[in-house]
Amino acid sequence: MKKIFLTAALLISIVLSGCNQKIIPTDDGPDYAVKNYIDAASQAKWDTVVPMLSGEALQEMQTGMERVKTTQKVISIQTASEIQTDTFAVIKADVIKTNNYGVTKFNDLSSYEFRHQKTGEHWLIYKVSQKELKPDNLKNGTMPVAAREKLKTYLELPMSEKKEKDYLYLAGPILELSQKSNPHVPEMQPKTKVLEITPLGISEKYLVANALYTVQIEGYRPAVIKAIVDMVDLAGEWKIIKLDIAQNAKE
Repeated sequence: MKKIFLTAALLISIVLSGCNQKIIPTDDGPDYAVKNYIDAASQAKWDTVVPMLSGEALQEMQTGMERVKTTQKVISIQTASEIQTDTFAVIKADVIKTNNYGVTKFNDLSSYEFRHQKTGEHWLIYKVSQKELKPDNLKNGTMPVAAREKLKTYLELPMSEKKEKDYLYLAGPILELSQKSNPHVPEMQPKTKVLEITPLGISEKYLVANALYTVQIEGYRPAVIKAIVDMVDLAGEWKIIKLDIAQNAKE
């Protein structure tokens, strides 16, 4: 189970499994170029991908594509133009995909920034960066039951299960960090009990919540912790993409 272009890990994360059409660069715009690039890269069709690139992105692709061993299936691609002139553009893309590790499959999310220059008739991607997903237009509202239960269950899992089952609860950089973390579990595992979960802002596919919970190690008084948690709806499944400690027991 353990797992575009700045590192081999970022390169692997953009190699996704998708459709079968031949993709040829056109001047239909940088947004079109991004979607075509992701579709081509999903099939590891480097002879199609390479002509879409220049500069750093091309160099990273040429040096890193041989290390790509895993694929992912694209569920959706959502793009937004951040900057665009006649010859320069910055496009953000949020990609929901399904990871495949043997019989284990789970939804994940990555957010990227594509920087383009127009050369002749074509928009060429010269740099790709992995970015943090940011919410838009959060409002007051009721937290979905499924999201609340997912967060409560994860927080109360024993440490060993948090590591072993992280892909069921986490997505994006926080999942990658969990999978890279030290697998050692202390003999005396703390016990966590959720006291309260309060939504701070909600949109259709994104929410931010306050989670108040206790952490207790045998022989010690329980410590009360407050965390601010970001969650995202990945094709009907809520997952945690950020968990920050807003206040610890000493404050």
